[in-house]
Amino acid sequence: MPTAARAPCVGTAPTEAVPERRHVAADTLGLVLAVIVTAASVHNSTGGKRLLDVLATSHPSVTKVWADGGYQNSVFQQGQPEASTSRS
Repeated sequence: MPTAARAPCVGTAPTEAVPERRHVAADTLGLVLAVIVTAASVHNSTGGKRLLDVLATSHPSVTKVWADGGYQNSVFQQGQPEASTSRS
C-alpha cells in the first residue's frame, strides 16, 4: 500500500515534541471542569495539588474527588478537611 509523502514545513526547523502531562478534573458526566498542563518532569502529586487549587477556585461547590492511584495522599490533604475524598 503506497503512502503519501509528507510535505516539508517551510520556514520552520524540525523540533521534538516537548513531553508534558495533562491533569484533568471532570464531573460525573465527563464534562471537563479544569485542566492544567505541566512538564513531564513534574510529579503527579504536584500537578494534582495545582489542579485542586484551580478546581476549588473555579468550582467551589465540588465536595468530592476521585483520583487515580498516581496521585498520592498529599493531594488529598491539599483539600479542606470537611471535603470528602476517595482513591480508586
